[in-house]
Amino acid sequence: YTILFLLVFILIPNDMNRKTDYLQYNKVFLGAILLSLVLSIILAINDHASFYIVGERIRYQAFFRNPNYLGMFSLLGILSSFQVYAVSQRRKYLVVIIPLLFLLYLSDSRTSMMAAGIAILIIVYLSLRARSNHRTRMLLGAFTISTLVALAILGGLVVYHISAGTINQF
Repeated sequence: YTILFLLVFILIPNDMNRKTDYLQYNKVFLGAILLSLVLSIILAINDHASFYIVGERIRYQAFFRNPNYLGMFSLLGILSSFQVYAVSQRRKYLVVIIPLLFLLYLSDSRTSMMAAGIAILIIVYLSLRARSNHRTRMLLGAFTISTLVALAILGGLVVYHISAGTINQF
């Protein structure tokens, strides 16, 4: 996975000379992720094994081997959507994030949720630094605060379940 990460996010993009090449590469990467998610969901529509049940915890895994894989692919889709939006400035790539966040929620992958929250905070921070428009800073600031509150609630739930000894049921 480390070699794949280096190849996909560092080596290949740094070898590109033009912005259009970089944008095209990111669009293909995002399309591959979305295609794999859509095919996985379509193939798992009538399959009862697409839900992973442990105790009272129900997690959606679609056609993936584990719900954490679905969470990881959803996280990659979210990050790729932000990257394509940053280069192209087309809002349709931000709309793609909504179903990906829903899939991330359904997978109930806590690590992917935390990583998505941290990544969104970093993206918001970098956007705040890059833009000086007051309205944009206010909207992004509100978004950052709501993300921090959501992460604090999730972190509080994890700490509560660890202290109660019921972390596997969470």
